[in-house]
Amino acid sequence: MTWPESSGPRAAVMRYPLLTAFGVSLVFHAVFMGFLILGIQLHWFEHQATWLLNKKKKRPSARVAARLQPAAQPAPREIPLTFVEVDPAVARKEAPKEAKYYGAQNSKAANAEAVVDFTNPKVDGQQEKLVRLENVPKPGPQPLQPAIAPEIPATGETPAEQAV
Repeated sequence: MTWPESSGPRAAVMRYPLLTAFGVSLVFHAVFMGFLILGIQLHWFEHQATWLLNKKKKRPSARVAARLQPAAQPAPREIPLTFVEVDPAVARKEAPKEAKYYGAQNSKAANAEAVVDFTNPKVDGQQEKLVRLENVPKPGPQPLQPAIAPEIPATGETPAEQAV
């Protein structure tokens, strides 16, 4: 018994599945590109959904909002835990206002000028350790020269025998 050969589009699809998939892909991409080009020409993609931006949010009633927000309480002052050693020569009797650190004695900031002028630099004193700048010529490329071979004595002894 022989099988009848089927002909037509179904047979071509069954016989060449990769070619069929490629053709379907070409048709799909052509339709998508046509839609995209038509949408650009008709300005379909230039509009924004401003109705979403202008939509007002529902606000809760005053009674619900009061329950949602906790009562405002003053924040407790945090006690600093940083200890500072104070030199007895700079100790003061009066305590500073709003001190950030604590110590055995009171002190005042060491900066005598509280306002600093940043437009003109303040240059006082001397610096003994300075960077020394010199112009040192870099050695240029030099041709390689072979090392001089050590002389072998004519006694016939090897260098290992001479060392013993």
